[in-house]
Amino acid sequence: ITQIFPLQIFSEKYFNTNSDLLTYAKEWQRNISKNNNENNANINTNKQHFEYLLNKIDTIKLSDLIDFIKSPIEFYFSHYLKIKFPKDEFLNNNLSDIENFDTNHLENYINRNEIINLLTSKQFANNNNNISIEKLSEKFLSDGRLPWEKAAELKIEFLNKQLTKLQEEHNKNSLDSTDPKNQELKINIHNKQYKLNGDINNLYIDKQSGKLYRYYISASNLYNDKKLRTYKLLEDFIYHIFANANGLNLTTKILTLNGNKANSEVKNIVLPPNLFYKDECKNLITKYCEFYLQENQPFTIIPEAYFEFLNNQKNDDYKDQYERKKQWNKIAEKTAAIRWTFPNYDEITNDKISDIENNLYQPIFDKLNTLNTNNSKQ
Repeated sequence: ITQIFPLQIFSEKYFNTNSDLLTYAKEWQRNISKNNNENNANINTNKQHFEYLLNKIDTIKLSDLIDFIKSPIEFYFSHYLKIKFPKDEFLNNNLSDIENFDTNHLENYINRNEIINLLTSKQFANNNNNISIEKLSEKFLSDGRLPWEKAAELKIEFLNKQLTKLQEEHNKNSLDSTDPKNQELKINIHNKQYKLNGDINNLYIDKQSGKLYRYYISASNLYNDKKLRTYKLLEDFIYHIFANANGLNLTTKILTLNGNKANSEVKNIVLPPNLFYKDECKNLITKYCEFYLQENQPFTIIPEAYFEFLNNQKNDDYKDQYERKKQWNKIAEKTAAIRWTFPNYDEITNDKISDIENNLYQPIFDKLNTLNTNNSKQ
């Protein structure tokens, strides 16, 4: 018997086709209809935008993932805090104000790396391998990058002996360089799709077998006291499992010296395609990406320290805890990004050195340690 009428004459209830309400204010009909159409359009637009966001696939750069895995704290420092150190400062100073009486490890590495890059270049191959390492070393002398007179002769002889061995081993390969391959891997993390994208460089094809290799000569010594420095291979490991998760059937091969002496032997480090199964490669990559996406605050992880700790484990809880903190402090003390991110780094206790290390790095250490055993038998 009782009918409730809305107080406002422009109420939509008056113009609802299913309503029994009566109104003579028909002038509102046009505005109500227009607004309804606009609202419906907005609803459709919002729905489309929501579906776009739901289906949008974010891209993770392979180079960023590698930098994160190599050093989460330094990655946080440069990627999120946007603080970068001028790493090329040394390289840009061609003329020094100080007479060079000897070369340090960094200078030795830079000189050795420049020669190695030339030895593996197409220019070198086109010249039928006739480039003299000794002449290149003499060029460094004229540039002021080596000491003079007798010290220079000894340094040139040292470089010549080291690099001649690498050159001879390199020339045994029947590898043709090929273009980098851009790869993309789709992964699912917490029901959201991501794309991991990046180039795989240093690719070669074996002339005889047709196999695909990622190959290079390392200017850095990857062995220390005949023990493989597994930390140095983190970048190679990520490239390797990323490529094989994409089904490239890639073999990674690295030439390096076993030590830092003139007579150090040359070692071949080989990561075979079946280092992990394809699904295992993808699972590992997904795990690393999952931790990468959490890096909006720094993990208290220093991979180099963790690998050194694993190499020096005594299977004694007290000694191992001491060794772990000792290695952490050692690397933190000489790394500016770590000191600035954690000013009181020496007060960080082992229980704060995250167990994420075990999840991220233990599989890498275990596999590369197996390679160390296998390569030592070669």
